[in-house]
Amino acid sequence: MANLRCVDWQYADDWSLPPLHFDISHTSSLIACGVTLGSSIGIDVEEKQRRLKNDILAFARRYFSPHEVEMLTHIVDPELRHQEFIKLWTLKEDEITVDPFGDHRNISSNWHFVLLELLGSHYAAVCIEKDSTSADKGSIPVNLSIRKTIPFVEDECISGADTAVVIGGLSKLLY
Repeated sequence: MANLRCVDWQYADDWSLPPLHFDISHTSSLIACGVTLGSSIGIDVEEKQRRLKNDILAFARRYFSPHEVEMLTHIVDPELRHQEFIKLWTLKEDEITVDPFGDHRNISSNWHFVLLELLGSHYAAVCIEKDSTSADKGSIPVNLSIRKTIPFVEDECISGADTAVVIGGLSKLLY
């Protein structure tokens, strides 16, 4: 489960930097870290072939909205249903903390959501709080760096157009 984190810089006088926000997620074979300046971020990664011990629809009825359960129910192909379930689950694990005293009229409009396929084997979901100073309603740039790392043995940048694909959300990948 994602945990939103923030670092506020402490400087003298009136000089300051925007807060550094970050989040981290992992599966058995991948670690993802998201970092932003000034905007909260949540990230989650899941293996596409993750197997579930429970029946997918029973699990979905417990955690998903009625609309999401209905969508999954209408998918006849079990493998396709499984993939759509994993995508939804990945998006749901992006934890968003809401101020209990804030304006709750349209919380989802305050966030950008991006769903990615990574290396053909994982899904990654990223949610980034919209910058209140930005008038841009279109896609958001995501600077993505993918590294293959084996501690003390290998560290190689493998980013490129064939390593990540946007499959949902408005985003432009930068490498």
